[in-house]
Amino acid sequence: MKLIPEIKESWKFSSLWLQGAATTFFTWLLLFPDAALYVWSMMPEDVKGTMDPKYVALIGTALGVLAMFARVVHQKSIKRSEP
Repeated sequence: MKLIPEIKESWKFSSLWLQGAATTFFTWLLLFPDAALYVWSMMPEDVKGTMDPKYVALIGTALGVLAMFARVVHQKSIKRSEP
């Protein structure tokens, strides 16, 4: 396995931020399912009405797809080392 040349700059990658957000979100759901239900129940009805519950479950998938896309998009904040 070979690490990418920009490994020291990897904390700037938007893909890592998105994957970290997805991991944090779903770990929170796994560790505190009651809290997720509590937050959902405390949301105003008009806000809950705008979110279909079957789409809320797709948040992780969406973050994963965005992370894959972000990984292949050129990011100006990353300095590329030329071989």
